[in-house]
This record gives sequence, C-alpha cells and structure tokens, in this order.
Amino acid sequence: MHTYLGIDPSLTSTGIVLLSSNTRPTEIALCPTTRKYRLSWFYSEVEKLLWGRRVTYAAIEGPSYGSVGRGSDLDQLRGALRLLLELRNIPYVIPAPKEVKKFGAGLGGATKPQMVRAANADGCASDLDDICDAWHLARLAEGVYLGRSPKPTRASAQVVHNLITRVAEHASL
Repeated sequence: MHTYLGIDPSLTSTGIVLLSSNTRPTEIALCPTTRKYRLSWFYSEVEKLLWGRRVTYAAIEGPSYGSVGRGSDLDQLRGALRLLLELRNIPYVIPAPKEVKKFGAGLGGATKPQMVRAANADGCASDLDDICDAWHLARLAEGVYLGRSPKPTRASAQVVHNLITRVAEHASL
C-alpha cells in the first residue's frame, strides 16, 4: 500500500492531504490558535497525523518568489516540515506554486476557484483552497513516485516529468 502526502504550508491554515490506495483520503486544515510557538505546534500536529503511517512520497508547495509578505516565517515553517519528513525518511519534492497550478488545473496561473474545481473533479471532498492545493500536491507526489502523471493531461505529465528530472539532478550532486 502506498500513501502520498501533500502539504500546502501556510502560517494560518496549512492544508494536508494523505492519499492511500485502500483507505479514504485524509483532508485536514491545520489552523493554529496562537502565534506563540507556531512552528513547534505545526511540527507536533503533523507528527501526530503521520504517527503509525508509512508515507511513500510527499510534496510540499515551495515558495512563490514574486510574492510579498512574511516569506521568512513561511520559509521557517517549510523548513520545520522538511525536517520532520527527513527524520521520518520520507522522500519529498518541492514544486513551485505555478507547477502545482499547472498540474492541478492545467494552467500555471490558475485561480483558487479553478484549483478547487479541479480538485473536486479529481475526488477531493473539500472546498477549502488550502486542502484542494494539498490534494493536488499529494497527487503530484504520487506522480513523481510512480514516474508518470496520475492525471491524463499533457500539462500534468509535463510537470511530473520536470520534477522527476529535478529530483534526479539533485540526487546526482
């Protein structure tokens, strides 16, 4: 049985989806109630969620380099989540937001409603955009692990191919 993890990191509502071949998907939005110790809270919550599960492959949405805001805090969250995956020996990929959009909805500039509709059409039960993005990330992790896109579109196949190439190049360094 393979389990794929998608994480859409956010300081206010991190979307997480676990997809397994023989169980119902887990779709969760983690929303901290305070800013104090937020990194350790997220780390602990994701660790509890993963307890007892063997995750085959994961995808964490990477930074959007053109955006403005609290990038440093979000980078720290991404780092804490990467540390957790590495300590659990879970391989992962970090696609850029445009790659996630292209994979999910076929357009690198897809809107939130387009991403939600695409996730729902693919089987996601939630209408929350954080969870829908995490859904696409879990499916993307599945594609990278399998070596082919799980979605029958040219755009998704191209994104999976590019990420597999990037992972192979990184491994050879």
